[in-house]
Amino acid sequence: LLINPDEQNEALFDINKIVDDNTKLRGENIKFQKEITKLHDDNLKLRDDNTKLREDNLKFQEEITKLHNDFKKFREDITKILVNNSRLQGANDTAPNEFNELGN
Repeated sequence: LLINPDEQNEALFDINKIVDDNTKLRGENIKFQKEITKLHDDNLKLRDDNTKLREDNLKFQEEITKLHNDFKKFREDITKILVNNSRLQGANDTAPNEFNELGN
């Protein structure tokens, strides 16, 4: 089987072009795989950051709830003090009159 040299050269040229294209595609594939790996790693980091932010948010909400409860108790204590002071003031207002009446 004899092959025409021109056909052989054309076939070799086509084969070399296919090999070159394949090499370029492999290089691009490796590049894309690296980019995908980086994106995946970035995504994992973002998920970790998001998880940490959620945990911090829960802690913050717990602290806010505690502060709210502490403030509520503080207001109740202040109200009790004001009520007691009002009662004492009322008692003090009548005490001098009673004392004066006893003294006369």
